[in-house]
Amino acid sequence: MSNTAESRNAIDALRQSLPNTWEVRQLATDVPQPLIGIFADNHRIYELALLARRSIEPREALSLEELVNSTSAASGADATIIYAPSISLRTRERLARLGVNYIDAGGSVLLNISEPRPLYIRIDRPPLPQRRSEQRLRSLKGPTSGRVVRFLCENFPPYGVREIARRTEVHAGTISRIVDLLDRNALISRDDVGTIVSIDWESLIRTWSEDTTHNLRSNGYFDPRGIEATAASLRDGSVRYAISGMYAAARIALVTPPVSILCYIDDPTAIARDHRLRRTDKLANVFLLKPADESLYDHRFERDGLWLASPVQVVADVLHQPARDAIVETQHLFSWMREHERTWRS
Repeated sequence: MSNTAESRNAIDALRQSLPNTWEVRQLATDVPQPLIGIFADNHRIYELALLARRSIEPREALSLEELVNSTSAASGADATIIYAPSISLRTRERLARLGVNYIDAGGSVLLNISEPRPLYIRIDRPPLPQRRSEQRLRSLKGPTSGRVVRFLCENFPPYGVREIARRTEVHAGTISRIVDLLDRNALISRDDVGTIVSIDWESLIRTWSEDTTHNLRSNGYFDPRGIEATAASLRDGSVRYAISGMYAAARIALVTPPVSILCYIDDPTAIARDHRLRRTDKLANVFLLKPADESLYDHRFERDGLWLASPVQVVADVLHQPARDAIVETQHLFSWMREHERTWRS
């Protein structure tokens, strides 16, 4: 990307974010860092040095902070702003915590300037999709990613790609791509030889939950006897299952009493028929899902005679609930998981 193209793209994105009466102009491109001016009433009120990147990963944020500070000092500009065609939400969060200004082609912007006059603008829009030629693994969708995420969260490091592949029975090449994604997003830390030495499991669970969805409406049933009767039927039966979501959360961390029960089970249709559950989209209090991957059962545990999914799966499913329902329960669950880490991790 040339300096001229960088400046033009950044100027176009900035214009979408500033007041209509303000102007954005290119000041200089024949310098190491292009300069952009923001004008009001034909008077320049800010001068920005531009740093352009083809892409920015979360792990790069700390080094970019140092580069931004040195660029501002060298250019004499009021501030430095980083431009990339698309900046992920996690990257934006890390840049914002470090006080680094950014803008992307989709119109997401952070502009926090103290002099010559205070200015604060933050707009978050969905990241633009990557062109196919530039794509690496970009999300944790799919049962294979779920198997690896659960392993990483439920087992203390250190371990490398080969050990993860052996223990999860997932191809090492696939593991390598997933680990690369997690490393780029600063969800794991690796040593000089690539061994995973630490995992930000809370952020990893949140990211995994954001990347995956459940179509609960198409798997909803109504049990007129109530959810405790459903639970009792599961307890007294002989089929393999794992209860998750709000019901399991209440059993683990004593959160708000649930109004529905989410259960992973091998044959939802047969269970619904045997227990005379009524199929419904609107009044469901029972949700039956067939696991996309049998590893979901691996770390289930027994509580009050019921088999619950692992806390990792439970909190991920709670995060799928509407925000107003999930905030407090998620906080309680993560607090319990931090306090009892040796209980659910091995």
